[in-house]
Amino acid sequence: MAIEESGEIVLFGYSGNDTHLNRIISQQRSDKNLKVVDWLGSGSYKLRNKFWSEQLAGDVELHLLEDVLTFSEW
Repeated sequence: MAIEESGEIVLFGYSGNDTHLNRIISQQRSDKNLKVVDWLGSGSYKLRNKFWSEQLAGDVELHLLEDVLTFSEW
């Protein structure tokens, strides 16, 4: 219900390895913007963008940081 009511989806510091959660998000996201703040140590931008796009069934706005706690863009 929270996904349905939201204007966008933001995943912050989440590894993406919970297939149950990924499936729910991918089924419910419809045309919502999806932003992901991820750890740079997880892999290159190209690799992580592909991973997130596959896991969440669509485009994502990906931010890779050495330390996710330093994120302050929005």
